[in-house]
Amino acid sequence: MNMAFKKKIFRSYDIRGFLNEVTEEVAFAVGASLVQGFGAKKIVVGRDMRKTSPELMRGAMKGVTEMGADVVDIGLTNTSVWNFATTNLEGADFGIMITASHNPSEYNGIKVIKADGSPISGTELYELVSGFVQDTVVQVGQVEQVDVVSEYINKCVQATHMADLSNIKIVIDYGNGMGSVSIQPLIQKLGIEVVEMYVEPDADFPNHEANPAVEETLAQLKARVIAEKADFGLALDGDLDRLKVVDETGESVLSDFFLALLAEDVLKDNPGKGVVVTVNMGWAVRETIENAGGVVIESAVGRSNIPTAGRLNDGVLGGEVSGHFMFKDFHFLEAVDYAIVRLLSLYTRKQQTMSQLVAPFKKYAGSGEVNREVENASETLQKVLDTYRDRASQISELDGIKLVFAHDWWFSLRKSNTEPVVRLTLEATSEALMTQKRDELLQLIEG
Repeated sequence: MNMAFKKKIFRSYDIRGFLNEVTEEVAFAVGASLVQGFGAKKIVVGRDMRKTSPELMRGAMKGVTEMGADVVDIGLTNTSVWNFATTNLEGADFGIMITASHNPSEYNGIKVIKADGSPISGTELYELVSGFVQDTVVQVGQVEQVDVVSEYINKCVQATHMADLSNIKIVIDYGNGMGSVSIQPLIQKLGIEVVEMYVEPDADFPNHEANPAVEETLAQLKARVIAEKADFGLALDGDLDRLKVVDETGESVLSDFFLALLAEDVLKDNPGKGVVVTVNMGWAVRETIENAGGVVIESAVGRSNIPTAGRLNDGVLGGEVSGHFMFKDFHFLEAVDYAIVRLLSLYTRKQQTMSQLVAPFKKYAGSGEVNREVENASETLQKVLDTYRDRASQISELDGIKLVFAHDWWFSLRKSNTEPVVRLTLEATSEALMTQKRDELLQLIEG
């Protein structure tokens, strides 16, 4: 049996598409071809709460077992727990996670990682399933159900120095995603006062999109933090691989700044080690890493690029603007519960408010990410590069183009992987210079 699937659902980092595109047959082929193509003997499988996730999980498990390999079924779970299970369970070769993360309810998807934490790209998966041919297997594999949540939570809590949490109050917006699977047991273990919002997993996301990178989705959390006089708030995404912090004044904390806080703390125990930042992150986080005795490792944007850069360059952690944070202690994968534990730990020790903790990082004026539709992204990048090349003190083409102009300003211009869009990020030493240069660049891009 040879199967044909829509190539467009096989994206850079995973499989993602509409419910009628990411089918049980696709999931079967992924499971089966990991066994056939890589000789996998045992695969960890988990799923989120989306409408078609049970059938996709069934398909994946069937694909694995019918090809003669075993399944570790971790059931209804989130990406942070699945990351831990795949990289820690004895004998596991791969992990398959059925999720479309923060995408609306009409989507579903499949992520695959190896037991060492390295991802398998959508392109690799496409080649794998395209070449899959159904075999007849004498011995069908076994399915074992395993709960790894408490083991994962224990590792998160043991890995840091925790001060007294009795006076802390935080608000958590689960966004009706899968965060509660591990975050609720974590809260219980820490004995911390938490005001919870939108806890119940709901594939329709009735309250707001579970995507904390979109500022509008944080509105209810910000209001609740202020109303509750909480220390800070946390917004979780749909499958718990991303996190956003809101300070006690109701202002969201840039992921750059959260990474800077984590880096300062982690580097105390890991002097001289590297921290991965993406090309579109600002000067403040880079300066913080260097001042803390660490090494800045620059990476292309994308959740699979950060672990690769970290592993190759002796990194201890990394992050990106959208709210992914990866730790060496967790195979350079997302462990949102651990990020929260580290944050609580440093917060209690430093005895400052969240807004005070991030205030030192607010020395530059940033544009945020500005997206523009263009006819030809490659030509646009070339035009911008040609215009500014001679004035730049530093040029990088690691991910699109990034030009630095002494210590006055810099910009990063990248192509979208999925649409005819360029993404501009810019930072300067003053608001006036930032605005001037941003408008100048946008005029050139749109012209």
